[in-house]
Formats: sequence, C-alpha cells, structure tokens
Amino acid sequence: MVALMCMARPISSFAQYCDNPPNPRLGYDTSCEKLTPGCCSSVMVALEYREACYSVSPIVWSLEGSAADSCELLPIGQTPTRLYLLRLKDKCAGTGPVIVAVSVTYQCLVTNAPPPTNVVLRATFNVDCGGSACAPCQAASGDGNSNGGAVTYGNHNGPDLRIGLGRTSEGKDAGVLQLRATQSSANLAQPYGLAVPFHSVGVTTVSNSGSLTTVSAPQTTTTITRDATYPNYKYLVVVSATNSSELVRVTVENPDKTGASYTNLLVTEQRSSTTVRQGLYSYSSASNAWTLKEGATTNSVLRTVVSGESSNGLMEFTEIRDGTTIVQRTEKSYVSTVDGLHLSEVKEGVQNTLRTTSYT
Repeated sequence: MVALMCMARPISSFAQYCDNPPNPRLGYDTSCEKLTPGCCSSVMVALEYREACYSVSPIVWSLEGSAADSCELLPIGQTPTRLYLLRLKDKCAGTGPVIVAVSVTYQCLVTNAPPPTNVVLRATFNVDCGGSACAPCQAASGDGNSNGGAVTYGNHNGPDLRIGLGRTSEGKDAGVLQLRATQSSANLAQPYGLAVPFHSVGVTTVSNSGSLTTVSAPQTTTTITRDATYPNYKYLVVVSATNSSELVRVTVENPDKTGASYTNLLVTEQRSSTTVRQGLYSYSSASNAWTLKEGATTNSVLRTVVSGESSNGLMEFTEIRDGTTIVQRTEKSYVSTVDGLHLSEVKEGVQNTLRTTSYT
C-alpha cells in the first residue's frame, strides 16, 4: 500500500518523499570481530534500512579478503537478504581478514524519480583458524546468560530478547537464542525472527519452513512451538535441562489477536508455572521509537527503556527511565558517506549533562 501511494505522487513530492532515504547500514556485535574455531566461530550480520517510499533491490551479499575461503554466509529466516550468519567452515585453514560486502541499490518510488543509488557496505572480521582466544566474544554472546534459561530484555531501537542456552562441555558460554528486530511487523509474533547468532561447539539447530523449532546444547534443549489457537500471533519457547526438568517458558505474542495492529509485542516469562516477569515492547511511528516496559507484570513496571532514531537515520538514542525521569541517556550520531554510515559522535549521561566522545 505504501509503495502504491508513493508511486502516484507527482515530481513536486520529491522533497516530502525522496529526502528521507533508507540509509542502509550493517549491524553486528563488534566484540566478535575475531573468529576462531573454539567458541567464537560465527557472528550474525544484519542489514538495516528504512523502507518508506523507496524500493530496496537488488541486495547482493558476498565475501572478500584473504580468509574468505575459510568462511561461509548462511541466510537466516524468511527474508534472507536482511540477515546472514557469517561462520567458519568445518575445515578452517586460513588466517587474515574476511570482509562481508553487501551491495544495496535503492530508488524512490515517486513518479519520475531520480536514478537509483547504489552503495556497498563492508564489515571486516579477523580469522584465526589456529586460535582459541575468544573471551571477549563469549562475554558478548552470552550477555550474562551463561546459565541455561536466563532471559534478558533489551531495547536497541527495537526488541532484543535473549534466552541463555547454558554452557558447553568445556564450561564455556553456549550462546543465546535471540529475537532481534528494528521494524514493527506481523512476523514479530511468529518464530521467524528467532536465531542463534553465536554457534558454539555442541550447539545444533533444527528448522521447519524457515523458522527454528529446536535448539540443542550440551546443558539444555529448547523447543519453539506456535500456539494452537493463535498460530500467527503467539508462540512458546521452552528451555529444559538435559535431565528434562523445565527451566523456563517464554511466551511471545501480539496482544491484538485480530492482526489489525502489530505495534505491540508482549513477552511473558514463567518459572515453575508462575509468571515472574513481563516485557511489553511498543512502537510509535510518530516518534520513530520503541518503548520497553519491564517488570513483574506490565502493571508493575520496574524499568522503562525508550530507543529510536532520527527521521534521517543519522542519530539513534536509548533512554532508561524511572517513571518519567530519565536516569541515563545515550546518543549516537553518524555521518553518511559513499560506503554507508559511520559513527561520528557518542553522548552519554543524564539528559542535560551528556559526556561527548567524537570520532574522526
């Protein structure tokens, strides 16, 4: 519908519809920039952009660099052009850089629009097939979730839900099951968005029709099932220990079971059949921001996290609030170049007393 409305606009609408380009960029865990066969053998790379009144196609992913032959790119989910897993091959033998390159072409959809724009985005990782040092990546991948069934509610310009998979047989972090999104869509209440971004030794996955159904780790088994009554609006994640005792069950659902609205996503965490925590993610198109309200229930909020970006995509922010009081704020500003967006400035602190760090 948006595309049809944009295509019908005359050339005078350029300023309104074409001056807000998609600003594509690559997102990944920067602490996982070194890939080794031990525990940091993979990293999720996401292509993020705003669609608005632009057609974004074609999108072409490729690998460059001297260690490219030691790696592979695997598409994730129903929209493989947006999310890929960079992983070392089983017979890894190289050392050096591997570069994930993404060629993105986009064009405004109004009548008589300017010619298409093409940008090539690159993210560089270092491969050491003989290395084993991966402590920084382990800390990032687990994010405190090394205990099986531990749940972390995050908001980084969209839902960032992580469920711990426990530890490997070597006592290292086995990683997380993650739901990550920056755009509101009906698929958020379906298991398509779930992924295991960091594959550790002994962790295997089973998928069906593009979505995960089982994640097996040395200490845990995780099953993902759609709700029988509302299969398109609700699903259940159950993490059990290897002795079959249930550790946690997490329900992810769209509170609106009619599907008329998908701007809210409710996460309910249960242990021993008792609800211990809930998180409600809400998207506002007016402020272009996500709000996470987290507490024992959605009526007893302990923490509110607001995260969003400016209309041109050159500034993103995260606020932690106690009620209506801002207790912490982080702003990140970017500059647009032919190679995409680059971080230029970070501001951190309380609302009117922000510490500024500039990058050149």
